[in-house]
Amino acid sequence: MTTGVASHAPARGLVGRGKRLLRPLRHSGPARLLDRLEGLINAEVRAGRLPPYTLRGHVGPTATFHSAGREFFAYFRELAALEPHESVLDFGCGVGRMALPLEAYLGGSYLGIDPNRRSIEWCRAHIGARRPNFRFEFADMYNRRYNPTGAVAPAAYRLPVDAVDFAFATSVFTHLLQPEVEQFVRELGRVAGRALTTWFLVDGDSPLLPFADGPARYATAEVPEEMVGYERAWVLERLRGAGFGRVEVHPGSWRGDGSGLSYQDVVVAWRT
Repeated sequence: MTTGVASHAPARGLVGRGKRLLRPLRHSGPARLLDRLEGLINAEVRAGRLPPYTLRGHVGPTATFHSAGREFFAYFRELAALEPHESVLDFGCGVGRMALPLEAYLGGSYLGIDPNRRSIEWCRAHIGARRPNFRFEFADMYNRRYNPTGAVAPAAYRLPVDAVDFAFATSVFTHLLQPEVEQFVRELGRVAGRALTTWFLVDGDSPLLPFADGPARYATAEVPEEMVGYERAWVLERLRGAGFGRVEVHPGSWRGDGSGLSYQDVVVAWRT
C-alpha cells in the first residue's frame, strides 16, 4: 500500500505530467508486455531481486525503488535501533521495497501486509521463497486504488498479529483519512514495542495542503487521499494516547525549505 514515496520529492513540470500520463499504462496490456520484455533483459527482475515495472510503479518512481529501500533500512537501524533477531511488521509493504534490503539482515521474523494482491503474490513467490522467516499477508480491506472491492473498512481493520518488536509504515499515513489514521495508530500501539512512521506534519496552514478538514490537510479536495497531512500536535497526541510515551520527530524536506532527513517527516515512537 506504499502509495507515493517517503524519500523523494514528487516530480515537477514536464516530468511530473509525463508520469501522470503513464499511470494508466501501468495497469494495461502494453505495460504487462513491458514487464515480460524487462524480464528478458534485466537480470535483477529475472532473479526476483527487482519487481516488474507495473508493480514498482505502485510505490513511487521506478528509478528510486532500490535507493528508497536502502535509505529506510538505514533509518530502521540508526533511528529505531532495529536488531537482526527482532520481529518486524511492515504495514503497507507494497511489493517489498523495504523487505528486499532487510533480507540479508533480519534473522528474526518479518510480516508484510498490503491490500494489493498482486504485490503480495510477487513477494511470496520471490522474497518468501528465499526467506521462510519472511511472510506476506493480503489484507482484504477497502482501498480506492488497490482493492476497491475490499471486504473490510480500513477504520475497522485489525492487524493480524499480537506483538512485534518493531513496526513501520512508510508513506502510508500520507494517504489515509482521519478515521483510518486513528484506527491504525491504535493498532500499532496495541502490537508494537516501537514504530517508525512517515507523515506530512503541519503547524497551521500549508500552501502545499490548502484544504482543511479538522486536523487533516489535503492537496486536492477531489481525491484527498492523494496527499494528506495532519496537524503535528494531533498526531503526537494520538501516538501518545496509543501508548507510545516517547516520540521523536525528524522533519522532512517536503515543505521546500532545503533541509530534512528524508522527504516526508519521519516519526519514531517507543511504547512505554
